[in-house]
Amino acid sequence: MRCALLTHPTVESTERVGDDVIMRWVLRFSLQLILLTGPALEGEALWAEDSPDIVALIQFSPENPLQGGAEGISLRGGSSGWGQPTPAPLQRRGIIFMLNGAAPGSMGNSSENPPQFSLLVAPLLSFGNSSQNAKSLMDQGLQHLQQARYEQAIAAFRQALELDPTLITARYDLGLAYFSLNKFEEARQAFDDVHRQNSEHRFATYFLARLDLIQGNLEGAILGFQSLGGQKPVADELYYLGTAYFRKDDMQHAVHFLQKALVSTPADYRIHLLLGRAYQKLSRKPEAEREFALSEQHRSVYRQKSREILECNTLLNSQPLDSAVQQCRQLLDGVDPTKLVSLGVLLAERQLLDQAVFPLAKAVQLDPENYEPQFNLGLTYFKMKKYAEARKPLEAAVALRPESYDALALLGSVLFALGDDYQAAEQLRHAHQLRPADEKVKSLFFEQLKIIAQHLLAGKNYKESVAYLNEALSLRPEAADLQSQLAEATAALGDSAKPDQPPSH
Repeated sequence: MRCALLTHPTVESTERVGDDVIMRWVLRFSLQLILLTGPALEGEALWAEDSPDIVALIQFSPENPLQGGAEGISLRGGSSGWGQPTPAPLQRRGIIFMLNGAAPGSMGNSSENPPQFSLLVAPLLSFGNSSQNAKSLMDQGLQHLQQARYEQAIAAFRQALELDPTLITARYDLGLAYFSLNKFEEARQAFDDVHRQNSEHRFATYFLARLDLIQGNLEGAILGFQSLGGQKPVADELYYLGTAYFRKDDMQHAVHFLQKALVSTPADYRIHLLLGRAYQKLSRKPEAEREFALSEQHRSVYRQKSREILECNTLLNSQPLDSAVQQCRQLLDGVDPTKLVSLGVLLAERQLLDQAVFPLAKAVQLDPENYEPQFNLGLTYFKMKKYAEARKPLEAAVALRPESYDALALLGSVLFALGDDYQAAEQLRHAHQLRPADEKVKSLFFEQLKIIAQHLLAGKNYKESVAYLNEALSLRPEAADLQSQLAEATAALGDSAKPDQPPSH
């Protein structure tokens, strides 16, 4: 038996990150992996039916939340005091004038020429009704959008625009609904159409730059985010501008814009973490350590302020499950990675793993430089025993935070389950180096070394087997079976056998 899973979800309150559709930052759930053999730790344990040799105990924990941006800011056109007002789609004075009994250039009702009067009024009445119907459909679409019913929102906005193509707010919200479903090409078309109607629509510019960043057009993203400068920030464009430069490996510009981002949102966990990574790449170790410490501090403070997360948690604890999940989606789904991660983890805590995958995968796509969605998606797949799917996000998490014990241990477990023995040993070795006193990872690492050594012995590769056997015995000197295997391999090699370092694979 290679690997089995034991889960022990913990339901705890989490943090508030913002009120509206976009101003939500990434909530961190540091999910603690404990690997063990023998008895479980404190708390209830659900043991696998096949009595595993090695059991992984995973605990969801709301440790290290984060904060960002000003609260209550909407990216719906015209909904804030500093956004672009949506132009009125109709000029109605002529319509009202004629409906009151006089066409332009005439006075009152003339019975001498009624057909001309009716020809004027009838199409105008129809136009007015179409406009009202379009606005009604737009309002319906907005209700669907606010309740995370994106497909219904898209249908309503499209119908509204068929009746009145001048409704720029409906077109913007159509783009937002597509963006929320990760339908990025359709979202781009909608935001481009908004720009054609209003080239200074800052919210559309923001999302077009986000799309460029998601799709790897770093120069386009940089130009888009920079065009929003000089005014009050739309949202978190300075963070994403720093992210674009970070991906370009332009650390000087990344640091510059991340520092600017902290002026308006000093408690945003993501900014401190990415700034710390940029400082690391610049070999500015003291500043990097300071930023990492600040990120931890802000997680701890901000987790007290999550009204939406607490509300969702309460709903899940007190309402019928289907109703509670739908209401949680209304609170947390959308285009903000923070709340998407929060939603995914809250669902995973209740073993709704299939439903947890979508918001976590969506958060990964929207903000791939963020450790939290990558790690949580990998963990969720791990709990589903979808080890192949878990590998990619966990490898990304380790790349983002190479010293994360949780990510290293979990990736090592995944690779162990997949039979990628040498890569598993590499990750578990690193995790063991970080916490040498942790018996749980030590046990899994020992088992992995044994498997590799025995495979090498079976192939009569005695020299390499000696290296792995010696490393395994350094962890468990009392292992009699390994002592005899080492003696066998040494005898086969003769006096030339020496303990080598495990080769790199």
